[in-house]
Amino acid sequence: MDNCQPTNAQQSRSPAEQGRKKGTPWWKLLASTVMTLAASLVSAPLIFLGIKSMILGHISRHAGEYAILSPFFTGAGLSMIVLGELGVGYLGYRLGRLAVARGIFSKRLLPLCVIASVVLVGLAIVVLPNWPMPPERLIRQYEAGERDFSGAYLRNANLRGVNLAGADLSGANLSGTNLNSADLTGANLRGADLTAAVLSYAHLKDTQMDETTEIDAAWRTAWEIVNQGGAGRDLSRVDLTQANLAGTNLSGANLHGATLGSALLTGANLREADLGGAYLSYADLSGADLGGAVLRLAHLSDADLTRANLVGVDLSLADLNEAVLSGADLAGADLTGADLAGADLAGADLTGANLSGTDLAGANLTGVTMPDGTVHE
Repeated sequence: MDNCQPTNAQQSRSPAEQGRKKGTPWWKLLASTVMTLAASLVSAPLIFLGIKSMILGHISRHAGEYAILSPFFTGAGLSMIVLGELGVGYLGYRLGRLAVARGIFSKRLLPLCVIASVVLVGLAIVVLPNWPMPPERLIRQYEAGERDFSGAYLRNANLRGVNLAGADLSGANLSGTNLNSADLTGANLRGADLTAAVLSYAHLKDTQMDETTEIDAAWRTAWEIVNQGGAGRDLSRVDLTQANLAGTNLSGANLHGATLGSALLTGANLREADLGGAYLSYADLSGADLGGAVLRLAHLSDADLTRANLVGVDLSLADLNEAVLSGADLAGADLTGADLAGADLAGADLTGANLSGTDLAGANLTGVTMPDGTVHE
């Protein structure tokens, strides 16, 4: 009977040690290793693709004819994330079992290991998409031919003057980002967050936006003018400070009292537009067509009107102090009471213009064709 009882040495061994002594079949070890590797290799890509699919579902929700695909992308993304999390849970379980077998911690802590794995990866799903992308890396990847930056986290980044033409920035976080003078021609900004972003002088031609794009009202208006035109539109008192509106069509638009300080309006069509009382100081209107426009009481100090068409324009009581009007055509313009002190009018044509009460103190009148047709020396 005594020979059937376990010895003290046997009793002192842990269950894991006794299990190792008995030995584990090689095929079980191989299967366990393969399954663990599969869980680790499949889980991460599944979760990543799930996140991308859910972003695509969010973007396509307002994409017209493609909106019907939104539930599919969202459902597929959620399913992939769940499957990935299950894989992570299994991986945590296998690692926990290994730790228990080696006596690192008690078997009672095994469920905690699984839960911790799932929670940590869940936190990674939330945190990693919001991990800032260094602007330098974005620029390098773009220059290398990469165009897909959807979902990128670029909050408060400095992308001043950066070329991002044709880039896919759908769903990207660009809030507070400096995009001054950036080239966003043809870029996809659907679902992007551009709240408080600086878009001064940014190129917005053919840039793609929709209802899901979060952007300040002023920049959305600028984008609409650039891509949809502003002819005949009521834009009274709108704020378009430093907007890039070069070459846009604003003919007949109501811009009464609008703020266009330092705006880029080179070559713009502003024929017969109402700019009465508008603020255009430091604006670049070189080569712009303002024929027949109303600029009464407009603020144009230090504005650049080089070679602009101002035929028949109403500039009565306008402030043109230090403005550049070299080569401008002001034939038949009404400049009654206008302030042109210090303005550069070299080579301008003032044939038939009304200069009653106009202040020309210190103005450069070299080569100017005066109202009576004589040329000023």
